[in-house]
Amino acid sequence: MYFGEGSIYHARPDDLIHWVPGPQDQPLMLPTPKGTFGDFPGRPTEVMAQMSYPWLEPSTFEDRNGLVSNVTFVEGLVYFQGMWFAYYGQSDSTLAVATYKVGETYGEF
Repeated sequence: MYFGEGSIYHARPDDLIHWVPGPQDQPLMLPTPKGTFGDFPGRPTEVMAQMSYPWLEPSTFEDRNGLVSNVTFVEGLVYFQGMWFAYYGQSDSTLAVATYKVGETYGEF
């Protein structure tokens, strides 16, 4: 699991229930200039692609209003029966899911 604000850290489970965080002084990713992803000192080790426009951004009432407004953040990504499910937090208040059916196309941004 990856987590953090600013810097990105990791945790690993022994049993998929109890997660053990990695060293707090060894983040996998440090903050980089706006609009870039920077270099990764650990996992993942290679940037395979980079979008110029976010694929998920605040767009609903729940995304724009909450404890910390105008925030969306992916919590998990699952592939199931030909679809991708991205579970995400909305303004630190609620959870939602965005879906993509493999093979569908969407308009350009």
